[in-house]
Amino acid sequence: MRSKLCFLAGLLTTSLSLGTVRAAALVPSIDVAATGQKLDIGYHYRGPNAQSTDPGGVPRTVALGTTLPHWGFSYSSGGQTGLNVRLLGSNPFFYAGTTTIPVVLVPVRLSVAGVAGLGHLPLVQDASTIISHVLASPIFSPGKFSTGSMQFGDALVRSEFPTAPSGWHLQLAVSVGAVLNISATTANVTTYLSRSGSRIAVITDHAVLDNAFAARMASYGPNTLVMFITYNAPDSDALGYHTSYGTAATGTKVFGFSTWFENVSDIMKVPITDSVVLSHEVAEIIHDPFMADPSTSVAWGDPFQNNACQQADIEVGDAVEYAPAVQRFSYVLTNVNGQTKTYTLQNMALLQWFMRIAPSGWARNAYSFPSPTTLTSAAPVRCT
Repeated sequence: MRSKLCFLAGLLTTSLSLGTVRAAALVPSIDVAATGQKLDIGYHYRGPNAQSTDPGGVPRTVALGTTLPHWGFSYSSGGQTGLNVRLLGSNPFFYAGTTTIPVVLVPVRLSVAGVAGLGHLPLVQDASTIISHVLASPIFSPGKFSTGSMQFGDALVRSEFPTAPSGWHLQLAVSVGAVLNISATTANVTTYLSRSGSRIAVITDHAVLDNAFAARMASYGPNTLVMFITYNAPDSDALGYHTSYGTAATGTKVFGFSTWFENVSDIMKVPITDSVVLSHEVAEIIHDPFMADPSTSVAWGDPFQNNACQQADIEVGDAVEYAPAVQRFSYVLTNVNGQTKTYTLQNMALLQWFMRIAPSGWARNAYSFPSPTTLTSAAPVRCT
């Protein structure tokens, strides 16, 4: 069963070998530096629903086997019963300590042959050159949030469970894996030159990334969250996605893909930079890690597109994708080795928004985080 993503006209979905589903995005063939036009690249499309359903569409609980630490609960909303939430971490009502999730960052080194203007040399987009920036971001280093100095994912779930014990935390313990080398040509990659001289390499053939990811995932077990990072190199359908696959016998593996952008904001209509996409993907993995056993709600509508129906899965980043830039992003300070830097995060919808809980129970009756002003009321029970 595929989830319906309603926010693009001319929607196209493609099934991939690992159960990932993407929606097509428009990537115009333009010389950005010469024309001053902007790329309208698809922001995020998740690969969700390899789920089984009982008659009536109620998700079946699937035996996940060995996988990442997680917990969950069922609830009722809008006249629907049996709705499920699956979260990475541990239940704060039974455990007051820190749950640690091992995370491996896999930097992708993309080499593209045949790019005009480079002579006989390939264009190389090497994420290993910016991996220190990724590690210093508030995704993996403590950031300054209203909940205190902590990682972004930890701060996010603490805002959703404000009565949790003070010692209850979700910690991402990160390490860096071997560089994943991927070769491509202009037959499956389109490049764009920014006014600053930096380039974006848009991968138009999904197999370029997907096959490489699948091969590398064979090296990791189900107890590790793997995040593949490209540098200024999105898929033509997605700046990032997340998915899971496996069986009860083999265990369920979870991985995500995220593009890290620097020095190319002038190319894009929305100035997406540094940790924006990674924050989106990590937040959604925390809240909906398992495709076969998804976190669900009453079908919700986009609050910035006239409540237009999106999906029933709880995707905390998707609900804020159409927000104006001033509402979409938060700017968070981190302090690494005595140096302070500002990173950009996407604001996320809280669980209370999807569950239609009023009041939210969070500060200022907020339904979004880090900014409490992006969503200030729960989702309507019916979308349009």
